[in-house]
Amino acid sequence: MARFPSRSDCVLGDILAARAAAMPDRVYAVFDDGEEWTFRETAERCWAAAAGLQGLGLQRGEPLLAWLPNGREALTVWYGAALAGLVYTPLNTAWKGQMLEEGVNLIGARVIVCHAALVERLLGLDLPRLEEIAIVGDGAPAVPPGLRVSRWADAGEGRSPAPPPVADPVEPWEDQMVMFTSGTTGASKAVRRPHVLYQKMAEATFDNVGVTADDRFLVCAPMFHGGGDVPCYAALRTGASIAIVSGFRTQDFWKDCRRHACTVAWIHSAMALFLWQQPPSPGDRDHPLRLAMQAPLLPDMQAFAERFGVRLYTVYGMTEMPCVFSLLDPVDHRTLGCTTWRRLPASGGTAGSTPATCW
Repeated sequence: MARFPSRSDCVLGDILAARAAAMPDRVYAVFDDGEEWTFRETAERCWAAAAGLQGLGLQRGEPLLAWLPNGREALTVWYGAALAGLVYTPLNTAWKGQMLEEGVNLIGARVIVCHAALVERLLGLDLPRLEEIAIVGDGAPAVPPGLRVSRWADAGEGRSPAPPPVADPVEPWEDQMVMFTSGTTGASKAVRRPHVLYQKMAEATFDNVGVTADDRFLVCAPMFHGGGDVPCYAALRTGASIAIVSGFRTQDFWKDCRRHACTVAWIHSAMALFLWQQPPSPGDRDHPLRLAMQAPLLPDMQAFAERFGVRLYTVYGMTEMPCVFSLLDPVDHRTLGCTTWRRLPASGGTAGSTPATCW
């Protein structure tokens, strides 16, 4: 009988601590400006972030909102929340008005970590549960009246670089994140994503296509989206590294791959079409990228693979639950992997009353 994953298999904080101990000097994260963090440095910064979140009065199991662009803080606040046993919810940085108000109120968090450039979009909204805003970045934006204001640089940095005290160990079935869907078929939905879900996504999208600790993943999708967060977790679990850039830009994609020595990337939706429609160039293969996920596949997928010298695969899944997460190599038409799912037993030991999760 299959064994349900343990904390060491899938809980983000346990994996981060294990990586920091086993490969402390190996690079894990590279950023747009070229700064590099080793696994040990990443762990210490995220432990400090966890202590900072606890210092804001957040308790085990509480929700935390984050409204941040790709970058250092998007990584440390997310990982810090997981380490502190909080439930992290990143918000779409394009949101404003009613959609923003409804999203914030649905989560019901007391604290939001927010980039300074986004703060003023909160003005005029009815946010009865929000109590404090921790601002990332420079500037003094106008803040909604009644909110306490702190600076993330003061709250979340400079703390003790040691694992924070947590009342009870974080378990695999606990929610690591609540993520809003992209809203493809209507208004964005809030989806609970436990730690074990991330493990199964990583198995399907990394293990089954041969991603190893020697690979580096280009994170150009927003980190409030599954195309940005799953690769970060999967690379951590695999012992690989990530390069986090501010976003996808057609003219910079291959430059980013070269600049950061990226070997794996996910080329979502229109991104592949934008790249394909660029005029052919002698430098189309002048990059280290060897493997790319393309979803949906372009009709000219094989020509794309040949032109840019990459191996393509595709996936089918959902933010909510990749009940069947299948991978297809479009070149030789092999099914590379399939994840099956079962329903967790309820606390009383009978199946059916808790959200389905993966096995």
